[in-house]
Amino acid sequence: MEDDQLDAVRRRFDARAEEYDSSAMHAALAGAVAAFAAPAADGAVLDVGTGTGLVLRAMADRFPAAGLAMSGIDLAPRMLEVARHHLPGADLRTGDATSLPFDDRSFDLVTCVVALHLMSDTQAVVGEWTRVLRPGGRVVTATFMTSDAAAHGGPNPDRERFDTMEKVSAVMSVVGLRPGRQEVFRHGDDAILIAEWLDGE
Repeated sequence: MEDDQLDAVRRRFDARAEEYDSSAMHAALAGAVAAFAAPAADGAVLDVGTGTGLVLRAMADRFPAAGLAMSGIDLAPRMLEVARHHLPGADLRTGDATSLPFDDRSFDLVTCVVALHLMSDTQAVVGEWTRVLRPGGRVVTATFMTSDAAAHGGPNPDRERFDTMEKVSAVMSVVGLRPGRQEVFRHGDDAILIAEWLDGE
C-alpha cells in the first residue's frame, strides 16, 4: 500500500482495537471461517490482516488438539496487542501484507478475512501468499458480497470490490491459485463469500 493509505488503515483499526471484539458479525464470521478452513493437524497457519486474532482464536478453540503453529500479520499494533493477550503462543507481527516477513514455503494454510479490499496492491499481496505457501497448501479468503453500511461506519464501495467468485478468481489465477469450495456467510445485511484457493502445483 502507499504510505498515506497504510497510515489511514492503521489509524482506523488502532482506534477500534478495544471494541473490535464486541462485533457479533466478526466473531461469528471467524468461527465460520475456522470451520470452513478445517486446518490439518500440526499445520502451520498464517492469518493476513489478523487484527485482534479472531480467526486464529476461533481455530484454536475449534481444533484444540490440532497442534497448529499459528502466525498473523497486521498493520495496527494496538489490534495486535489484543491478539497477543489471547494468543500468547502465536507469532504475531506488525507489517505490510505486500512484503511478508516470513520464509518461502512456511505455511500449509493462509487466511485473509474481510481485509483484501483494504489492500491497494492486491496482486502483490496474493503473490506473497503463494510465496509463503507450501506445495499443496491452501488459501481461504472471506470477502464482502454486500455489506451493512450502517454497521461498518458508512458506505464504502471498496468493501464490495471482490463481491463475486469471478472477481476474486481473476486475482488468484494470475499467481496460479485455482478455486475450490465456497460458501456464503450471512449476518444481518452482510453477505460474505468464503472461498478456498488451491495451490496449482
